[in-house]
Amino acid sequence: MKQRKRKFFGILFSLLLVLSFLQCMSLKSLAYDGNPYNGMVNTTTIVRFNDMDWYIIKDNSTAVNAGTLTLFAKNPIGASKFHDSSNVYSTSTIKNYLDGLTTASGSFAGVADAIVATDLSDVTVTGAKLWLLSKDEADALSENVRKCSKASGAKEDLWWLRSVGTYAGDVWSVYGASGAFISAFIKHPSTNVVYYLGVRPALKLNLSSVIFSSVNLSGGVNATVGGGSSSQNYFDVGSTRSAMTTVTYTANTGYRFPETSAFYTTTNGITVTRTSDKVVTVSGTPNAISTSITIPDPISEPEYVVTINNGTGGGSHFAGNTVTITANPPAAGKIFDKWEGADNLTFTTGSATTATAAFTMPANAVTVTATYKDMDTVTAPTFSPVGGTYTTAQNVTISSTTNGATIYYTTDGSTPTTGSTRYTGPISVSSTTSIKAIAVKDGMQNSAVSQATFTITTTETGNGQEQGSGGNGNSQEQGSSANDSSQGQQGQTPSSDTQGQDQQQPSGTDDQATNPAPTATEEKTETVDKKQKNTKLSKPKAGKKSITLTWKKATAKGIKGYEIQCSTDKNFQKGVKTVTIKKTKTTSTTIKKLKSKKKYFVRIRTFKKSGSEKVYSKWSKAKAVKVK
Repeated sequence: MKQRKRKFFGILFSLLLVLSFLQCMSLKSLAYDGNPYNGMVNTTTIVRFNDMDWYIIKDNSTAVNAGTLTLFAKNPIGASKFHDSSNVYSTSTIKNYLDGLTTASGSFAGVADAIVATDLSDVTVTGAKLWLLSKDEADALSENVRKCSKASGAKEDLWWLRSVGTYAGDVWSVYGASGAFISAFIKHPSTNVVYYLGVRPALKLNLSSVIFSSVNLSGGVNATVGGGSSSQNYFDVGSTRSAMTTVTYTANTGYRFPETSAFYTTTNGITVTRTSDKVVTVSGTPNAISTSITIPDPISEPEYVVTINNGTGGGSHFAGNTVTITANPPAAGKIFDKWEGADNLTFTTGSATTATAAFTMPANAVTVTATYKDMDTVTAPTFSPVGGTYTTAQNVTISSTTNGATIYYTTDGSTPTTGSTRYTGPISVSSTTSIKAIAVKDGMQNSAVSQATFTITTTETGNGQEQGSGGNGNSQEQGSSANDSSQGQQGQTPSSDTQGQDQQQPSGTDDQATNPAPTATEEKTETVDKKQKNTKLSKPKAGKKSITLTWKKATAKGIKGYEIQCSTDKNFQKGVKTVTIKKTKTTSTTIKKLKSKKKYFVRIRTFKKSGSEKVYSKWSKAKAVKVK
């Protein structure tokens, strides 16, 4: 009984061993079912490894051959001489060069563990990871695989083999352009080993150390392919797969991609996307060994031409597309008016009167032209009160009848711009000041420059202050006794119809009473007779915050008096004090209430009376003096 049991268990154990062996054979076989490398060997199908392009020249991926592939560089990875003096590969310069690439500092260091060390018996080399092909190995390749580009730095369009040539000291090489073999390329073949030629290495890849990804695209008839290749193959070390290079399909003229398709989807991490009527892209990172993608074929459909004159947005479009058009910037003084030829268009954004607009493309050609018109001009500013002579300080308002206009002004005689002071409220004028202003508004031309001069006068007589040294002359000083510069702005931003404030009309001496203030549309004018006799100032005498002036008496017939001006501005454009001497016999005066340590300029002229108007001579030459 015990012997029968022992025999039974022996038979059972034997059956289990056989089943186990069969199962292992089945698993090994299944691992290579559907070999993804079929059809790639000795062809120009490119595979990527270590960020380089390779060809597969030998498939040892079956279990019997330990799961390897032999790769061959598509193009030279550099240039090198073969040897300093010999054609022996085992001691050659080029072998040392290749061996160095898989060391810690070499460009293949990161993938060295995935490369199988290989023995080259024909040249007595063991454990090579990168090596040159022999002539027999190269001869077994197709001519197209042997062809390549010329290596950078190579003397000739040739790449090295490891086999000795037909001449003493010679080595075989291959023409990159034709794939033909050559043993000598110079008159003295024994020295060809010292020339730099291309280096195209081979290697044996351990498939258990890498993952393989293959993406193959088909379809897209009537479209042009750009970007990456329609067949992309990658070997990646580790577990992370490389993203494919994006492929772009552009439909040919007269074709468009269908708006919907079952092919616009994601398969194994690869996505097909329709970005427009004309373009479909394929991109992503594969998550499977092999992925096949179909691109929908573009369909035939007429395209209609949009012609844009004076703008952009023209081109070929399909009916129903949205077309955006933009007018060119207008010339100086012009603004966009409208799109001519747009009467029958259906606008989705903007309209025929906006510089940028979008419309739905009709089933016919379209021609539109951007037109322009002259810009309106902002109404020039006006001043209230108007410019003139006043005996007290004035609050001057500035306004424009153009609604929404912004006003800028100056008080130093310069021409105002949009960089000048912005008007926000009445301007306090307490001394003689010239105000210039412009009004501006978006979409309109700037106004002309408006100008008004405000002369502020005070009259002092008989007591020797502001008059001649004789004490019996009458004088009249125009300007602020406390401040000889224009005041700043204050208040709120006015609208274009701001009303004037402090509407005081000019007043002063009897002379001024016969010279009425200007109206709102004219400036105060004066009459100058260039032939009228003048006088001249003697050297001014500086006092404490004062200047004493003397001049020669004017004796010409008809002269009624003198007018003197004093200012810190040599051009007499701001902070001007004006003193009027009404008697010709007065030949001196003292101007007081000046600023200490300041330099002043003074000048004089004579005046006559012609009816109700004064007639002035030319101004004398100005003299400078620094007060104490």
